[in-house]
Amino acid sequence: MSQQDFETHLRPAYENYLKKHKSEPFVSLDECDLTFEEFLDRIKKVYSFPQMWGIDTEFVSLSDEERYKVFFSLNYETGMEFNPELKPDYDNEYWEPTPTRKVKVTYNNRTFEFYEKVNEMKPSDVQPKIGLSYEDVAPRKYKLVRENDGLTKAGNKYKWIEWNEDGTFQSSHDEPGLGRSFILDPHSMSYTWMTTVVTEIIEQREDYIKFKTSNSVYELFIQN
Repeated sequence: MSQQDFETHLRPAYENYLKKHKSEPFVSLDECDLTFEEFLDRIKKVYSFPQMWGIDTEFVSLSDEERYKVFFSLNYETGMEFNPELKPDYDNEYWEPTPTRKVKVTYNNRTFEFYEKVNEMKPSDVQPKIGLSYEDVAPRKYKLVRENDGLTKAGNKYKWIEWNEDGTFQSSHDEPGLGRSFILDPHSMSYTWMTTVVTEIIEQREDYIKFKTSNSVYELFIQN
C-alpha cells in the first residue's frame, strides 16, 4: 500500500465532502474549506469526522514488540531481536520519535494502515542510552546464521555486550558469555545485528561458535 493508492482511493470521499460543504452548513468552522491534504490528515486524527463521509477510522495501540520494531526501523538500518526486558529509551530526544498507535482507515471495503504521527522533536546533544565504544578488531569475515529461519547477517567485526541490571550498556568483550548479547559490526551509533542475551554456548571452536539466546539459536562462522 502506497500513499498514492490511499489518496486515489479516498478521492471520492473528498469529492463528496466538497459537494456537501457547498450545500449544507458545518457545525464546526475548522471543518470548512479543507484541502485534500487537510481532509486526509483530519481523517487520521478526529474520531467523528470520518464517519460523516462513510469512512471508518480505528486507532490501535502498538504492542511493546510492534513499537520496539518501529523504533529500530526509524533509527537503524537493520533490526534487532525483540527483548521485552531491554526497552529503548523512547523519550530520549536523540532518537526519531516513535509512535504509540497505528491508524486503520477503511473506505469502500479497503483498509489502509498508518503509524500515528508524533510531534516532531528537535535533535539535541543528549547521547543515546546505549553509548557504545569499540576498538577495531583484525579484519576478518564473520557470518551469523539464525537456525530457525536461516536469516543471515555478515560483517567484519563483532563484540559480546554485557548489560547492567537496568538494561544499559556495561562493557564489551571479545569472548562469549552467558548473559551477554552478540553484536555484529558495532559502531558508536549503529550495528548490523544484535541478539538477545546468550543462555547457552552449544559449541565453540576457533572458526565457529554455536549459541542459544533467549529467542533463537545462532551459528557464527569465522573466516580467517
